[in-house]
Amino acid sequence: MKNLKIFDEAFLAFCWLLLIISIILFVIFGSFLFALFIQEIQWSS
Repeated sequence: MKNLKIFDEAFLAFCWLLLIISIILFVIFGSFLFALFIQEIQWSS
């Protein structure tokens, strides 16, 4: 029973880690696309 609790906490930490990594990747990718979008507007004008 004790091992199950440790596994549960590790799984929870793993889920949080995945969530944080995906948010960071989303922010980086989003800002990269936003920068490209801004450049496109500047080039066209």
